[in-house]
Amino acid sequence: MVRKRISVLRLASRRAEVASVPGGVPLRRRGRLPWEEPWAPVMDVCEKEDRVVIEAELPGVETADISLLVHHNRVELRGEKKRERHSGPASYHRLERTSGAFRRAVALPCVILPERTQALLDNGVLSVVLFKASGGKRRTVRDK
Repeated sequence: MVRKRISVLRLASRRAEVASVPGGVPLRRRGRLPWEEPWAPVMDVCEKEDRVVIEAELPGVETADISLLVHHNRVELRGEKKRERHSGPASYHRLERTSGAFRRAVALPCVILPERTQALLDNGVLSVVLFKASGGKRRTVRDK
């Protein structure tokens, strides 16, 4: 196996080339739009026979800091992850964990019953169970 060393500068220029190709995958975002939040939790949305289950990773977020807005075909998750404060003087060598306000909105694959929503935060994972309306009729473009 032959290994080839590539300089960091050459690698950075290659990333810029790939990011600039139409349809290419942007590897680095240069800035945020004014309405974007600093971070957003990752989510899984799973449709079952009579319900939709959403799981969101929210490590370090307290229940009191989460707001869940449920509409007929949309769920919006808002909240804040607060940074841990260390007592006494501290000098960080690396600061990578995200914190701050977050907001995620997810369109649902069907119409649901907002009043039957169940949510549980356990070990940093928020599980939301949304029951389908009228036998789980799938949402179409004409549905409002």
